[in-house]
Amino acid sequence: MIFNNVRKLEEITIQERERWIYIADFNIAHEGNTIINPNRIDVELEDLKQLCEFGGRIAILAHKGRFKDNDTEPLDFVVGYLSKKLDTTVTYFPENNTLEAINYTKDLDIGEIAIMGNTRFHEGEEKNDSKLAKQFAKLGDRVAVGGFGKAHREHASNVGILNYIPGYATRSQLKEMRVLTPWAELQENRYSLAVLGGVKKEKITIGLTGFSQTYDSIIPGGIVLNTLLKVHGYPIGNSIIKDGGKSFEIDVIKTLEQTTAKIYIPQTVVIAQLKEGIFYDVKEINISKGVPEGYMVVDYIMPQEAIESLDRIVRENGRIVLAGTPSVYKKGFKQSTEEVLKRMELVKDNSIVLGDDTKTEVKFSGKSSTGGGSALYFVANGTTPVLEALKI
Repeated sequence: MIFNNVRKLEEITIQERERWIYIADFNIAHEGNTIINPNRIDVELEDLKQLCEFGGRIAILAHKGRFKDNDTEPLDFVVGYLSKKLDTTVTYFPENNTLEAINYTKDLDIGEIAIMGNTRFHEGEEKNDSKLAKQFAKLGDRVAVGGFGKAHREHASNVGILNYIPGYATRSQLKEMRVLTPWAELQENRYSLAVLGGVKKEKITIGLTGFSQTYDSIIPGGIVLNTLLKVHGYPIGNSIIKDGGKSFEIDVIKTLEQTTAKIYIPQTVVIAQLKEGIFYDVKEINISKGVPEGYMVVDYIMPQEAIESLDRIVRENGRIVLAGTPSVYKKGFKQSTEEVLKRMELVKDNSIVLGDDTKTEVKFSGKSSTGGGSALYFVANGTTPVLEALKI
């Protein structure tokens, strides 16, 4: 297996006073210092505990928000939670690529952790800037690469840094991929269905393009469905088709030209107007009439062919991936999503939810992955950019 070709943190001996960098993903909801959903912290605890208990000195490099969206913020809100969970000294230092930051990490005592400044304060982080990666590398002598939620992204802190110091895959990385393996890539003679919802571009650029070649059927929602409708010539009103200011019609058109999967387009959609976070004037329309200006698609009546596909999963013990809800579920529009969840509960061992936000929304009792885009990437490709960079 591909996992055998990488250095693993769990297999090495940590030397006392060794300086370690730990890559994490703290892109999580919080209110002040209260963590709303700690999943992306909790998955790193076992690896961090190993480093602490054997006397390592740890500098955590993590992110929240994106530089280009101007929504980054300090990571000091994690300090109290992590200190309590690991029963060790955890501090916060607001910089991560300066001489002061380097000296701060050198002054850490054995078993202590410093959460450094948000890596996405720098534009060069997401561009995998080599100069920034080299600066990050000076914070330690070796790097443990966790943060599976961004494993599909080649950033300075999780890929570029490996050009300067040795890197090791964490248990959190490997566990996520082992969980996902049964849903990865093409499996002959096994019926497979992917549900793609939400508003992130990865649902198109990774999910739709990947599953269209490896899965039998796709149930679209969110940005995927809206873009499909537009490509098919239907007016979509105010329905979301952009992420980061860009739309992805070309990606969808290319996918439709090459797909081997059946993609189910609903005939009856639920639309509503949105004002100050509140949906109103909810109505059902035939999509042939188009979505009026001022309205957006929030749900739909599941097509009969899609229902039959879901029932086939149950009947044949197939596999199903839910990567984002097909409806705006958290706002109470649940019709299409409940059709999916009902079948998933009947074949829990063969069903999985991808993405921390979706997992929190739907409360599925079966398997899940905290990684959204990274889980999509692994399921579609059987690897991730970070895993490739960690290869021996």
